[in-house]
Amino acid sequence: RRESVDSLMPDKRSNHGEIRDLTQGPIRKQLISFALPLFAGSLIQLLYNTVDLMFVGRDLGTEASAAVGASSLIVTCILGAFTGLSVGVGVVTAKAVGSGNIGRLNQIIHCAAGLTCVLSLVFTVLGLIMAPEFLRWIQTPADVLENATAYLRLYLLSLISIVSYNMGSGILRAVGDSRRPFYFLVVSAVLNTVLDLLFVIK
Repeated sequence: RRESVDSLMPDKRSNHGEIRDLTQGPIRKQLISFALPLFAGSLIQLLYNTVDLMFVGRDLGTEASAAVGASSLIVTCILGAFTGLSVGVGVVTAKAVGSGNIGRLNQIIHCAAGLTCVLSLVFTVLGLIMAPEFLRWIQTPADVLENATAYLRLYLLSLISIVSYNMGSGILRAVGDSRRPFYFLVVSAVLNTVLDLLFVIK
């Protein structure tokens, strides 16, 4: 276990590999190289619901499209909450990495894994039960409430993957790797589009 944590630590003597010491080398180049995958990844995350909306609106009609659109605000709030949490995890991870405190890094990774399991379970159960109420709170029209509830519940069933991604990406970015989280998002976005083509289009 300690060896797997050691592998995350940036090598102060070298800038080779995925894990980079951002304190070494030209600052502008390092920042741009690190920030571009972050920007592109955030854009892809925001486009998930939009892609679903496009497919549903074109092939299933306006009522189904309205049902997906009605849940977009709740989906955005969920993404925002866990993105913020991952930033917090990244901050304490970066502090542990910068100080070379392997024991502290061990604790952070284990705590993040535990939070992922607990929060996923709590929010999934709460969301499945409260989905109709959440939609009523944002004044979802009655004629699309049933379909919107079904879509939101299906989305919440995948919450474990959302929380896991955000926690994992927060840790990876804290050690200077913003590329692998971006690659994961690209693959998942393509998969989402393919599944829309298979299961939404008539």
